[in-house]
Amino acid sequence: MDRAYQSWQRVKSLADSGKELLDGSWSARAEVLEKQIGSDAEDWQSAKEFDDIRLEYASLVDGKQEPDDCTQEGIRRPFKR
Repeated sequence: MDRAYQSWQRVKSLADSGKELLDGSWSARAEVLEKQIGSDAEDWQSAKEFDDIRLEYASLVDGKQEPDDCTQEGIRRPFKR
């Protein structure tokens, strides 16, 4: 995600500095790319939260897995934004 965002920043900077040389489609493309990267970042964050919950409930306690510890509250955590 960091690389995509850095690339977008370069595109945006180039598009902004050369507005008089580029047609309007470049600015529009940069805006679409910005929205896509933002959406992808949100998706990545959600996936990370679900994975963190999975790891939390898959951890061993005293050498045993405790699947009963998976509560509804823990599962609902990512949806409380």
